[in-house]
Amino acid sequence: MKQSLLSSAESAAQGAKLSGADSVPHYPQPFATEIAKKLEALGGVDVFDLPSQSDALNAAIGCAISGRRTFLATSFVNGLGDIFRIVQMRLPIVAVDVSRAPGFFKPERNLAGFLEAGWLAFVPESNQELVDTIIRCYRICEDSKVMLPAVVSMDHADFYEPVALPSEQIIKNFLPKQLKAMGKKPVSYAPKEQNIKHAVEAAAKLHAKINESWGKKFRRAYALAEHYMTEDAERVIVTAGMHATTTKAVVNVLRKQGERVGLLRIASLNPFPDISSLAGKNIAVVDSSQLLYNEVAKRVKCSSFVLHSPSEKDFMNVFNSMKK
Repeated sequence: MKQSLLSSAESAAQGAKLSGADSVPHYPQPFATEIAKKLEALGGVDVFDLPSQSDALNAAIGCAISGRRTFLATSFVNGLGDIFRIVQMRLPIVAVDVSRAPGFFKPERNLAGFLEAGWLAFVPESNQELVDTIIRCYRICEDSKVMLPAVVSMDHADFYEPVALPSEQIIKNFLPKQLKAMGKKPVSYAPKEQNIKHAVEAAAKLHAKINESWGKKFRRAYALAEHYMTEDAERVIVTAGMHATTTKAVVNVLRKQGERVGLLRIASLNPFPDISSLAGKNIAVVDSSQLLYNEVAKRVKCSSFVLHSPSEKDFMNVFNSMKK
């Protein structure tokens, strides 16, 4: 499979294009607009600008109801009521949100809104994982037992990495057929919370099943959480997204020095992975926002380090500060 050097924005656009997304309502925003432009340049996708974010979200609702595979690119969410409504209507819309870009705004705001609304939420580490996650999201979201929207959070829009793109035919065979129009189907605006819970559980089971088949086909697999040298580790850093790549480099250095350290990379915030195996270890959550710490702290005892652009030195300092 041939590799191409792609930016994060290009990778997001390729993921949507390969998924067969045919409707992209778009409200111009920093970073997100770059994704929409790249997608429009690829052709065969209806990308159309709207005067407000609420208009874009409501257009997405209309497109999804009419049976069109719908994609969104955002970087700042104001219409929280609209993203709640998408969950309430059980619409399998997939969004890419540039919500973790350092130095731009508080990154937790967007993801917190999506999570509170009940969207499935994923945080890829690389541009390759970004492409693959978008495709896999449509497979999960459009499953009859799930029928929920998903957001894929990005750390950057202009970070370049080699990416191997699968063929359109392979992905067409992998994804379900286009949804039928839902116009005549009664839609509940107040789903029972238990039903959403069951849908998230179904998403987790389907994710595991897809991960196995995806790994066999492409030799790439992405669990809900990646354990990197955690089994015998005394000190473990928990992080997400591209920060994990930096952490792995530090773990490798410290391991050579005889230090029992490890990394747990959270790849999914909803469904959240089982991290009970970390219980009893010295754990620090290092991320660009407090959001990840809040989710981890519900499950295991940990400390928090909010670092907006952590370097190898920063992660080294965190590991050193964790020594008892």
